[in-house]
This record gives sequence, structure tokens and C-alpha cells, in this order.
Amino acid sequence: MKIYKTISWSIIALLITIGVGYLITGSIIKGGAIGLIARALKIPTYWLHETIYEKIKPKTDCDCSN
Repeated sequence: MKIYKTISWSIIALLITIGVGYLITGSIIKGGAIGLIARALKIPTYWLHETIYEKIKPKTDCDCSN
């Protein structure tokens, strides 16, 4: 079910970005381009963030009572 939440949020965020782009530029084409470019940049950025976080996050399964 997590994938559905991820997809629905991605669509909502894309539509918001397109809307803001449209409001700023006055062009739905430019707003759409801004939204698609932002989405294209955010996907690999999120993956990179998750990859780095997994490497540096504290381990919760260790015995840290020393």
C-alpha cells in the first residue's frame, strides 16, 4: 500500500508545481515544463538522499548499553 501513497503524493506534488509554474509564468506549457523538470530532478535526488541516509543512520538493533 505504501507504493500507492507514494504515487498519489507524487501526482499531487507535480500538479502543485505545475500550478505554481503557471501562476509565475502565465503559460501552462512553461508551468508543465517546470513541473516535469522538477519531478525528474526530485526522483534521483530522493534516491540519493535515501542511499546516503541508510549508510549514516544510527543502528537501532545494536546493544548500546555499554
